[in-house]
Amino acid sequence: MSIPKLAFRIPEAAEALGICRAQVYKLMDAGFLKFTKIGADRRIPLEEIQRLAKEGCPEIPAYVKKSGRG
Repeated sequence: MSIPKLAFRIPEAAEALGICRAQVYKLMDAGFLKFTKIGADRRIPLEEIQRLAKEGCPEIPAYVKKSGRG
């Protein structure tokens, strides 16, 4: 019996959504994609990936203030 994956790393989320990693970071920084921090790493819950896949990627403004990675 395998345990279902509940949270994904940035590259995994990007692959699942069919977008680049930079776009995933932009979505998180703009508040369109919820994430959890584990240490310095970000993890995206399965529900968020499913939601974004269903709703589609929103238009992100050209300028998005970064939330600070550190």
